[in-house]
Amino acid sequence: MSNGFYSEVEWRDRLLESPQVLGIDDLSHMGMLVRVWIKTAPMEQWSVGREFRLRVRQAFEANNIQIDAS
Repeated sequence: MSNGFYSEVEWRDRLLESPQVLGIDDLSHMGMLVRVWIKTAPMEQWSVGREFRLRVRQAFEANNIQIDAS
C-alpha cells in the first residue's frame, strides 16, 4: 500500500512524497496505534486521509483482520 498509493496517477499530484510509517505508538489488548506521515498538497489532506483509511480498512478485510468497534 505504501508506494502503490503514491505512484497512482489519480493520487500522485495530491501526495508530495511517499507515505512514511513512523512506527507503533501504542500497543494494548484493545489494539495498536500506528503513526503514518503523509505529506499532501494544500487542502488535499482530507481526501487523501479518507482514501488512506479506506485502503487500510480494505487491507484488513482482505487479510481477515477484524476491528472491534466496542
